[in-house]
Amino acid sequence: PRDASIAVVKGAAMYGQNPDVITARISKYTYGVKSRSSFDEKKHPESKRVEYDNGPRCKNIFSKFILINDLVESGKPIERSYWPIRKDQTEVAFRIYRSTKRDAMFTD
Repeated sequence: PRDASIAVVKGAAMYGQNPDVITARISKYTYGVKSRSSFDEKKHPESKRVEYDNGPRCKNIFSKFILINDLVESGKPIERSYWPIRKDQTEVAFRIYRSTKRDAMFTD
């Protein structure tokens, strides 16, 4: 477009003055967290199998919460639930991952 850089600067200035001017964005990436799910030998490689008291789990699952090209609305929370993997677990930390693939299965 003609004068594209000026359009970007104007858009940034408008957003700075009134953040409500942008109500949604199209996601450039797929976002998620690393998790463990029940191991399914039909779809998970054996190298991802980890044994726990409650059975085999698959490690490094890419648990997605936004997919590439999804419409993400400003101010609208995205919620997911996760459960402890061990009975004695008292805390959890999540790293946020991104991918250029919509169908990524693993974080590694």
